[in-house]
Order: sequence, then C-alpha cells, then structure tokens
Amino acid sequence: MSKFMFYHCTVYDTLKLNEQGEALWKERLDESFGRCKKSGLYDELEKIHLLVNCDKDFMTVEIPEYDKDPKIEVRYSKEYARQETETAAWLWDFCNSLEDNHQIFYDHSKGVMRKTISPPDMCRRVDLWNEYLEYWTMYRWKDCVEALNTHHTASCFIKHTGGH
Repeated sequence: MSKFMFYHCTVYDTLKLNEQGEALWKERLDESFGRCKKSGLYDELEKIHLLVNCDKDFMTVEIPEYDKDPKIEVRYSKEYARQETETAAWLWDFCNSLEDNHQIFYDHSKGVMRKTISPPDMCRRVDLWNEYLEYWTMYRWKDCVEALNTHHTASCFIKHTGGH
C-alpha cells in the first residue's frame, strides 16, 4: 500500500526572520521535513505534495531545495487564505483519482502566523505543540499505519471507543 503526504505551508510575513536570518515560515517547513526524514517516514513515502500558499502582497517565494527533490511535488499558490482549503481540495482530488486504498499523511506549517505576532512564551508553546503533533504522526508513524488497518483515520487525539 502506497504512502503519500500532503503538506500545507502558509508563507506569512516574509520579513519576519529567526535569529539565523531565515524566514519563520521556512524555519517551520524545514523543522517538519527534518522530523519527517529523521523519523524514517520520508523514506517510506512515495510522494510528498507540498502547497506553498503566499499572501498576494508578499513577494513570490522559492524553495529550490524542495523544488529539486524528485519525491516532492511543489505547488505555489497566490490564492492566499489562512485556511487550508486549497491543499484540502488538492488532497480530495488526488484521493478521488486513486483506485485502491492508500495511506495519506497530512501536516502543515502550524503556528507561523503566531510566531510573527506573539510574545516569546506563546511562541515556545507553539513550538511544543508542533513537536507534540509531529511526534505522533512522524516518529510514531508506524503506529498510525497500524491504526489504519482498523480505522479510517489516525492521529494523536483519536481513541478507539468501540465503534467504527
């Protein structure tokens, strides 16, 4: 059974930089993909679908290291919305094009906007939240795959209650 990932990256305020001079949205994207690779999930995925959603008022962004990766299909969008509707539509169309069941992982650049407007203690909470979510979906990805043998979805919050 093939495994795919969809990742929604919102480019929010390209002028907000971390201490190393890198845009906060790029830092978040690199964190996620770093965890994906370190966990071994990256090697198991057949394809990663990455939607980079840019605010129309910001410059066009490019991420050549992702564009050049043959495992990653990158789409750039200027249809800026804070929701992930464009990525969800891409995911929907992709799943409807498949003939058999496949395992789909989903992630996003959660917290990028918060890190541009929030005080440091809130930013630390956002970082911890991302680490928690990605621990269960990336470092424990095998548990998610196992859960998909008997459930339609798997995440850190879904618990078996006896129903389907």
